[in-house]
Amino acid sequence: MTFPIRKASAQTTPKPEKSAGSGKSTASQAEDLLALHLRAEGIEAIREYRFAAEACGGPGKGLRDRLAKAGLQDWRADFALLEHGLLIEVEGGGWTGGRHTRGAGFAADLKKYDAAARLGWRVYRCDPAMIKSGRAIETILILMQQGRECA
Repeated sequence: MTFPIRKASAQTTPKPEKSAGSGKSTASQAEDLLALHLRAEGIEAIREYRFAAEACGGPGKGLRDRLAKAGLQDWRADFALLEHGLLIEVEGGGWTGGRHTRGAGFAADLKKYDAAARLGWRVYRCDPAMIKSGRAIETILILMQQGRECA
């Protein structure tokens, strides 16, 4: 059975550099490809999942205050596999000096991943090359299986 991949409406982080001629960033293209891989495997995933907001009662009135009281930000994960407690992050800019590889951006990402772990999520990070080669979807399937064995 195939499940839809839902996408949240808003973005919180600036878009990475665009690839030549495509109009889309390399990371965004990789996210689209990973979405296809997940769909082909029948994996239900939510795109741009607001994991901290959900942990604080969900979006809506008073969210900023709830997040601040919890010491969280309104972070989004590129994908979430809710049934498996797994967040997936596609890391772009590794070879172009993008935000994720510079000091402040790298530190902000670590804070986000730390918060996700404290909230009980497992975080899998991959890059566009891992998605294109099929390595990312293979690892995701392994992580899903490991999650079932531990449950």
